[in-house]
Parts: sequence; structure tokens; C-alpha cells
Amino acid sequence: MDPGTVQQELLEREAELEAIVGAAERAAGGEGALVVIEAAAGMGKTRLLEAGCHAADERGVQLLRARGGELERDFAYGVVRQLLERRLLGSSAAERDALLKGAAELAGPAIGVDPQPQAGASTDLSFSVAHGLYWLVSNMTVRAPVMISVDDAHWADAPTLRFLLYLVARLEGLPLLVLVAARPGEPGTDTELLHRIAGAPGARVLKPGALSTDAVGELALRRLGAPSAPDFVQNAHRATGGNPFLLHELLGALEADGFTADAEAAERVTRLGPETVSRSLLLRLARLPESCARLARAVAVLGARADPAHAAALAGIDGECVGEAADALAAVEILSPGRPLTFVHPVVREAIYGDLPPAERAAMHASAARVLFEASANPDELVPHLLAAEPSGSPAVVEALRGAAQRALDTGAANLAQRYLRRAVTEPPDPEIKPDLLAELGMAEFLVGEERLAAAGHLREALEATTDPTTRAERVLALGRVLFATGEVRAAYDAIESEVDSLDGADAEAITRLEAELGSLGVLDPRMGRRASRRATRFAEVEGSTPAELVLLSNLAHWEWFGGSAARAAELAERSLGGGRLLAAHGGDSIVVYQSAWVLAYADEHGLAMELLEGALADARARGSAYAFTASSSMRAMVALRGGDLRSAEAEARNGIAIEPPPPHPASRCNLTLALVGRGALEEAEAELEACAWGPELPALVFINPVFYARGRLRLAQGRPREALEDFTELGRRDEQLGVRNPGVPWRCGAAEAHLRLGDREEATRLADEHAELAERWGTRSAIGVAQHILGLVAGDDGLALLADAVATLADSPARLDHARALVDLGAATRRAGHRAEAREPLRMGLEAARRCGASALAEFAHAELVTAGARPRRLMFSGAESLTASERRVAEMAAAGQRNREVAQALFVTQKTVENHLGH
Repeated sequence: MDPGTVQQELLEREAELEAIVGAAERAAGGEGALVVIEAAAGMGKTRLLEAGCHAADERGVQLLRARGGELERDFAYGVVRQLLERRLLGSSAAERDALLKGAAELAGPAIGVDPQPQAGASTDLSFSVAHGLYWLVSNMTVRAPVMISVDDAHWADAPTLRFLLYLVARLEGLPLLVLVAARPGEPGTDTELLHRIAGAPGARVLKPGALSTDAVGELALRRLGAPSAPDFVQNAHRATGGNPFLLHELLGALEADGFTADAEAAERVTRLGPETVSRSLLLRLARLPESCARLARAVAVLGARADPAHAAALAGIDGECVGEAADALAAVEILSPGRPLTFVHPVVREAIYGDLPPAERAAMHASAARVLFEASANPDELVPHLLAAEPSGSPAVVEALRGAAQRALDTGAANLAQRYLRRAVTEPPDPEIKPDLLAELGMAEFLVGEERLAAAGHLREALEATTDPTTRAERVLALGRVLFATGEVRAAYDAIESEVDSLDGADAEAITRLEAELGSLGVLDPRMGRRASRRATRFAEVEGSTPAELVLLSNLAHWEWFGGSAARAAELAERSLGGGRLLAAHGGDSIVVYQSAWVLAYADEHGLAMELLEGALADARARGSAYAFTASSSMRAMVALRGGDLRSAEAEARNGIAIEPPPPHPASRCNLTLALVGRGALEEAEAELEACAWGPELPALVFINPVFYARGRLRLAQGRPREALEDFTELGRRDEQLGVRNPGVPWRCGAAEAHLRLGDREEATRLADEHAELAERWGTRSAIGVAQHILGLVAGDDGLALLADAVATLADSPARLDHARALVDLGAATRRAGHRAEAREPLRMGLEAARRCGASALAEFAHAELVTAGARPRRLMFSGAESLTASERRVAEMAAAGQRNREVAQALFVTQKTVENHLGH
């Protein structure tokens, strides 16, 4: 299209054209851009997209184009396939391998390149696929800049919209223009996703308005060939609301009837309005041969881009005649010229489709499904037609919908799988397969997350109709997990316990899996704890030879963590790993992996814990699992924190939080808050906690409760001991409720410090003694050293020996920051006792240890104490690696290990530009 022609045909759209052309120029220059066009039907969105494509093409930008359709909403990644399939299929094998390299291979299931899900597929496959599609598009930009154009995005399928949302949030530094056109507020569309796309950082939202009366006069002159009477212009503008498409239709109707834009036409126009467009279209269609009308109706039912052969078969016309009928429809501006068969505008399709009586429409959709099936079309293309057809009790329809649902689940489109399966239930299915169908529907509803009560109901119904013992075990396990997700923990436990106690004939592994699940529920919920622990003791000597037995071992390790010894807990946790079999069997999305890592970390087995978590992180990266990446990063932050590496703890915590789905959860902020407090960034720590809505109403769970310790530590650092004491006390109340007697989260130490500041040394001593007793029972060097440290602090002037013991004990532990704190407090206490010279050595050692840990606040305190002790320490300045932010340090470490920027970006789920920015600082 010639640029001059574009300007001439798009009246009063100069500002929009300038914005789109500018975005195309930025993309061609290597800068990402997003333009969203929002307007009602007929306002010229498609013409603006065409102008954008022309501008991009002129600048050497690769074009990827797609258009949503009412039937596309029920086709998972249908719009994505329009964008990418042709490009991939047209590439050589070598080119395709390059495009799908690295994280991009995760896009395979969405585009049909690798339709089989990877082993151990997670429940959050939508993130995995979106991540893969992002890197596929990124790989395409290596050859040349890319433009993605999506018309009628309000009719795009939800998985495509989620991908676009993921993509537009990561445009920085990518030579990519995303151009999206949509009708705002269109009924039956995913308005939330569209709003979030339009609200992405840097988005330019264009809202072309109605044409003026001057533009109406100009268009009438071009169409009717003569100047318009003033009344005609005013009446035409009023009748069409300045809508370009409606105006075009009105002028076409007048032209067909031989009118000009005179006073007589002005009178006729007053009787017209937007609702007359459908009548005008249908009148034009009625004037054509019957074969044309049948073809138009067939194309309306088949949807966008209808294959001529499919349309001919559905219309019941000879294949040789379809071309003539299509040309005749194009001549009267109903179909666009060329192939495949498309309407000139969605409004035209809506008018013809809407004119079909409901029964005829449903019958035509059923016929369309048969035509596509006989033509060996993509099975997913049949699904929208099956959904629109009336139920008929066809087993073939049920199987087709079940197959489509499974393929949708394999790409993370659980919402579509749910829709398919609900339709299959109404078909209805044969009685013998109904339990299977209900179970599949229940799991799809569970994954969608919005109707978990319905999911539980369908799973119960499936369970009641199931007789095979092993299948019953699988279904009660699924039911228990759904009930747990709805907060019905007791109901989940009762359902599984009842089944396992009465199940007869199931294989041994299935029974063990149920016992393991009971143990896991008991670990997580205090109300089930005693019942679960009694059951767990029956499996104390389990060997760990099967995946379920490994879970039992992990549960036993966790029970031991509650109040036993570190040696026994670590032995059980290490056995639960099974030499890598635990992770291989359950994947990085399983909480049991992090349960074992948790126990190992608290037992001072940091090497084993990090080895397990490194495997979980690798699994997350390989599958693009957001949950596994967030969980493994958060747990790695905890291990780093316990080891005293505040920089790594902060980096790991931020990595996990960066891709955590909203709303932010307090538990994910716990380790980050403690790391920030350790380096003195109190305002940042406060902001992290304020971002989460939390308080005493948080569920009392082992993995959530430590957030109260984090806030207590922050309040102590802020000089607010009374508020700190409230948080430490709340954590103590929760530990009591759960039966936790492990000293690993030392809330008693924090509470003792708060009492000391409030002048209550007696209560501080009581808490310190209680903590010391628990530490001796647990038995790790780090726990005992921390206990000796708090005992030394509460002892005041008599605590020097205890502080020295703490230094010696912690020196032989992995708790480097606790060792640094003990050194500094020993030095400060020695200085206060009047031994300034003797104080300098532990203070120097503590200062250097604090610097190595990244503990800026402790380093500053140690520096001040050294000066007071008469030393002349070098000026406290941070440079080199010490001056880097946590994220910059992590990126620098990965780059130093030989990973390229692109590989680092894929591993951390960030953009390549982010990596470049970090390395440039």
C-alpha cells in the first residue's frame, strides 16, 4: 500500500498514523514498542493495523500477523499459531532448530512442533509456554526486527492473551513492535487481560474517534462523485455517528439505489441508522444467486480464513462453482478478494451469522465439525463447532472433546479444558466412561482455580462411581488435594484416611502414596498433627525404595524437625532424597522436595540442601515452571541466609519474587526482609512487608510463620522493641499451636533482646534458658552457638565467657553471620568491661566477617566499636564486588562462569536487556 494512499483513505487519523509509524521506526532501530488501538467496531482499527504493517515492512521488519475471531476464543493458542506456525513451517530444519533453541523449546506444545508435554509437567504450564513463546520471538529478532500484529484481539483465546501480556512486559531492548487492536468492553471477552496489556509499561493507547462532518462530506464526494448537500452531510453524520464503516455501508446502499448526496438523499438518510447495516447486507446477499447465500452462511459458520473446499462442502455446492460464488460475494463487498475466504469486516460476518435461526446455526456447526473431520483438519479446529452444536449423545463427540481438553492442559490452557469437558458431560457420555470424564473435569476445574468447590463435587461423584481400587486411590488423592486447596484440611484428611483404611485390592504403592499424603497434611496443619504422627510411626523403618516411600521418609524427617534431634532428622531427610530419585519422581513443583531441603538446612547440612535445590532450580528452568523457580529460589535464599551470605540471600529472594504471581505473599518476603535488615536497608525492608496484606489472620503453617520473626527483627533494628516483642510472641504462639520445639527460627532470642531493651532482664533470661535447652536437644553447632550468644547477652557483665564460647562454637558451624555477630558482641562487651586492647581483635575479626557476609549494619557497628576501643580501622567503604546490588552480583557471577547474556537471561527469567544493564554497572 502506498503511504499517500494510506493518508488519503484514512481521514482524520494523522495522529494515530504518526504514533504507529514512530513505533515501527523504534522497533527497526532496536527498541521495543507497544501500541494498542481501542475503538468500537467499524472505527478503522484494521486499516490502522495495515498502515502499521506497511510502515514496518518498508523498514525491513519481519511481519507476524493474526486476527481473532469469535470461534478463536475456544481454540487454545489459535491466534499464536496464526502468528508463528507459517514462519516455523516455512523454515529449514536448521533454522527451526535455531529458533527453538534454549528456553524457546518450551513453546513447542503451543505451536504443534512438540505436542507432547514434558515428563513431570507442572500445573503452571501456561507460564512455561508463555516463557517459551517469548524466547521464540526473541530468537526471531536476532535475524531482523519483528512486528506482531493482532487484530480483533478481543476475540483472541485467553492463552494467547496471557502470552501477549508476558511479552509486552519484557519489550525493553528487544527490536519488536507489538500492535494490538481490540473493541473495548466487548461482551464475552477477557477484558481484564486486555486491560492489563493496554496498561503495560510504555504502552501507547490510541482511541480513534468519530469522523467529523467535514470527513463525512469528503467520503461522500469520493463515493458518490458529487459535492454533498449540507443537510445530507449532517443527517449522514447523525445516522452513522461518524463511524467510518457504517458510513461506507450507507453510501454504498445509496450508490446501489442510484442516489446522490442531494436533498432527497438527505431525507432518506434520516430514516437510516446503524441497525440498517444488517438489512442492507442481507438485501445485497438476497440479490445474488442462492449458491452465493449458502457460501456466505457457510463461511460465517466456519469462521475466519475458511478453506474454499471446506466452505463448499458445508454449503453443499459444487467445488468448481465455489470460486464464482466467492468472486460474486467479493464484488458486492461481502467477502474479501483472494483465498482463504474472509469477510471484508467482522460486522459483515456478525450480520450474516446472526441472521441464521439458532437451530439451523447449531446444525451447521455440527456439519462443519464433520466436514473438518473428514478433511483430516487439525482436531482442535473441530472443537469450537462441537461446542456450538446441540448435544446428541455421540461417543465420538465426547472423545473428541476429551482429547482436546488433554491437549489444552498440556499447554496450560486449563480454562479451555474445563469448557470442553463441561460440554462433553452434557453430550452425555456413556455411563461406563462418565466417572473418568467427571474426574478429568474436576481436575481441570481445580487447575483453573476459580471453582474448586465444583471441582470437589465432580471428584466426589467420580469417586463414588469408581470400583477399581487403584483408580479409587488415585481419585481420593486428587479429591484430598482439591479440598486442601479450598481450606478444608480436615475434610481432606478424613476423605483420604477413610479410603486408605477401607481400600482393599489396590497396589501397595497406591496405599503408600495415600499414607504419605496423610503425613504431608499432618505436617502442614496442626489439627491433624497428632493423628498423622501416630500413623507416621508405623513407617519408621521404611526403606525408601519407591517414590511414595521417599515421601514418607521426608514426612518422618519433618516430624523429627518439630522437636527431635538434628542428627536423626538429617539422616531421614538424606534418605528421602534417594540419590536423586525424590526430585526425579516428584519434580520441582512438589512441596516434599522443599520439605526435605528445609530439614537439611536447619540441620546444618547446607551442602546437601543446596545440591537438592540446585536440581530443583535446573528442573524449573528446563520446564519453565514459575512455581518451582519461585520455590527453589526462596528456599535457596533461606539456606544462604542461614549461612550468613546476605548478598546471595537477597539475590535469590528477589529472583523468586520477580516472577511470583500477584498478590505478593508475606512468606516470600521473609528471607528478603531479613537480608535487607542485615545490610541496614530498613526502609526497603519495610516497603517489602507493606506490599503484602498480612497479620494474625495468616494461616498457622510452618513455612509461613517465620515472617513474624522477620518483622520482629526489623522492628528491633528500627528501635521499636515493644512492637518487635508482639511479633516474636505471635510466632511463639503459633509454634505452640503447631507443636514446634525446634530452635531454628530463634524467636525466643529476639524476644529476649526486646525484653532487655525494655528493662526486663528476668524474662529475657527465662527465654534465653528455654532456647538453650531446645538448642541442646536439637544438637547443631549453629543452634548451640546462637544459644550461647543470647545467654551471654542477657548475662550482661558476667557474659564474656559465654560470648567467647559462642564464638568458638559458631566458628565450627556454617552460620557465618551469627559467628560475626558473636565476635562483634564479644569485642563490644570486652571494651565495655574496660579491656580496650583485648577488644580490638574480636572486633577486627567481626568487622571483616560482617563485610564478607554483606552485613553492612553489623560492619558499621563493629567499625564504631573499634574506634571507641582506640583502634584506627580503615575507612568503611564498599567497592568492587561489595558495591554491587544483589541482582548485579548474581548476574556477574553467572557471566564469570562462562554463560552468555542470553543464557543468563533465560536462567533467571529476565530479559537480555536487564542482564546487559546489570553487567554495565
